[in-house]
Amino acid sequence: MENNITPIETKFWKPSVTSQFRICPVPFHFDTYRGCQYGCLYCFARDFIQFTRRNREGSEQHQAFLEGNSPKGLERWIERTMDSDYNYDRAEEVAFKERIPVKIGATADPFPLIEKTALITHDCLRAFDKYDYPVQISTKNPEVFLEYAGEFVNSNIALNVSCSFCDDDIARKIETGAISPTRRFEAIRKLSEMGFRITVRIQPFILPYSSDVAERFISTLKDCGAWGFQTEGLKIRVVLPDNEHLLYEKIGDTLGFDIIGDFKAKGTKESGDRVYCEDDKRAMLARYTELSKKFGIKFFNADNLIDKAYGDGCECCGTEFLRDHKIWGGSSRARIMGYDESMNSEELGKCLINFTRSQANARNTIREASDEYFRQELKRQWNENFERNSKKLF
Repeated sequence: MENNITPIETKFWKPSVTSQFRICPVPFHFDTYRGCQYGCLYCFARDFIQFTRRNREGSEQHQAFLEGNSPKGLERWIERTMDSDYNYDRAEEVAFKERIPVKIGATADPFPLIEKTALITHDCLRAFDKYDYPVQISTKNPEVFLEYAGEFVNSNIALNVSCSFCDDDIARKIETGAISPTRRFEAIRKLSEMGFRITVRIQPFILPYSSDVAERFISTLKDCGAWGFQTEGLKIRVVLPDNEHLLYEKIGDTLGFDIIGDFKAKGTKESGDRVYCEDDKRAMLARYTELSKKFGIKFFNADNLIDKAYGDGCECCGTEFLRDHKIWGGSSRARIMGYDESMNSEELGKCLINFTRSQANARNTIREASDEYFRQELKRQWNENFERNSKKLF
């Protein structure tokens, strides 16, 4: 497929190691676009993207703010990186040389409608495919990928389709610009029949809705050929701006309950967010674990409540089957869930932390910061368990 039309401005930005390295064994991402047309009311990346919201599903939308990455720039960056020595001041280059899977779609969907003509993601995938590089893609619109998926059947790709709802009428009001779940499920079926292993991202799960539909949802995923699914609970900011307060009110009205009120009454604080309390999280994660076994489908727990009892491995974005890849074994998720130590990238751990705005770990190595975080996490868990057990005794 030739890319002769690029109707949006393009400029190059390189792949990057993310500040999630302390938790995530695959902290490496690359966006093919900036901006997102799908406008989900619960968007985790609201601080990083701009988007418009439309209420009519499938409407053609002109997104003047979208920027596209430069596939030619990516090709040149890959060639320079492959020809260079290890430089621990450039974590992104070390991650690439170590073949840490690159995650596409972290803050912007790689398959907006304009991709049909711009073919930016297509051409970037070609650049990675030249080196059989392990890639994980997250999207709400697998139909766009389906148009040229035949070119990538044997590529080193893990496809992750985001879908938090199994009801079209609910999704239309909350995931306002995305195609319906029914259309996503049909695209998953077609892609699975072509040989792609697809993980469905139920992120966020929203209680009690997600609990009520869990069995129907996982059964549907099994029927359409999904290989696995991943989940993470909804989180909302403790200090909620007025515009976001209105968004969560709309989600609650659609689902039939007061989300903000429930969080305040039963939730707990985690850094700057409100999250579900541990008992509610454990109940939901246990339910998903049970259903994954019942329907014979992989389950990956992407929530910050990490416990070996829930989920099938540390690579919660569904990358475990990718060819010839490594992970960051010093992350807390890898240490708690367990991993094949031969896959650990010791080289990534040597990189200096100069790639985040936070100065908390400036000039420390990824290994040093990860070790300290893990020690603090073990201490926190011990204190919480002690407090919980003390309440039961007294």
